[in-house]
Amino acid sequence: MGDSFAPRRSLLTPAPPKPTGGRRAAVEALLDGDRTALDRPGKRRRTSHRRRGQRTERRGNPSGRHPLRLTSVRVLRRLLLKRESAGRLVTVSEIWIGFDADDTLWHNEHYFIQSYALFAELVAPYLEAEHDDAEQAAHDLLVATERRNIPSFGYGIKGATISMIEAAITASHGEIRPEQILRLVDRAKEMMEHPVEFLDGALDTIDALSQHKLVLLTKGDLKDQHRKIEMSNIAERFDAVEIMHEKDGPTYRKAFDRFSIDPVRFVMIGNSVKSDIIPVLELGSAAVHVPYRTTWAIEVAEEPTAHPKFRQASSMHAVPPIVDELLG
Repeated sequence: MGDSFAPRRSLLTPAPPKPTGGRRAAVEALLDGDRTALDRPGKRRRTSHRRRGQRTERRGNPSGRHPLRLTSVRVLRRLLLKRESAGRLVTVSEIWIGFDADDTLWHNEHYFIQSYALFAELVAPYLEAEHDDAEQAAHDLLVATERRNIPSFGYGIKGATISMIEAAITASHGEIRPEQILRLVDRAKEMMEHPVEFLDGALDTIDALSQHKLVLLTKGDLKDQHRKIEMSNIAERFDAVEIMHEKDGPTYRKAFDRFSIDPVRFVMIGNSVKSDIIPVLELGSAAVHVPYRTTWAIEVAEEPTAHPKFRQASSMHAVPPIVDELLG
């Protein structure tokens, strides 16, 4: 079904009282109005890999792999979860805001476009005799292969690479050379190491909506998604994280049930109409579409412009006021 954990939400239950110092004292000082408490370094608890894995499992990650490690300052920022407004403390709202990750918070599709260009370069020569536009024929063959293979291999780099290899063998009638196949494999390894590049305004938008409960809802290769979440340090900004095997109505419903999310009090933000927008609208939620500069052919869908809870934003910077308007 996927992989889930609740980095910020799991920390809301107070730990047993400690005599003095450490994280608890800093939090208490912070809530008493001492804003400098955020800048005080706290002790980092040493934890064995085994215990860390066990703790991750209690947070909802059955595999115990790739646990997210938060520093003391980050934990303090998420434990605070309160904002000063007109001289009073305002607690986090019961509204949930969902964020997609790939091509919503950080760049992803353009790495695949580079891989598809390599695939077309390798495969087009085998299709020139049968097609006027060999590169387009290679692209169409790859999309059809990916669409057929998603139920078996899922989304992400490894699934796409398997589909490229299968399509290359099919297009060449088995004549493609081993060194050409290895170029596709090497390209996949490069993609698994590419840096996380945030889209402009992504972090500002997350922080602008942090008075609400936040959940990261992404799909793709489990290892690659964990890698990007860890490299980006994004988990510290969220109450929950869910890596989904698919983004459809039933899968969203399971995530809502897991985190006790009321669909009517939920707004989803994402770049894919097919995966991020339509399924949540069908569950009674609201959705904000933030188009990316390119869209994978399999994710193309018509915008539900007539739906009363649908909005489109020109960029991430435009999202917060749109969310405020949807929430009334």
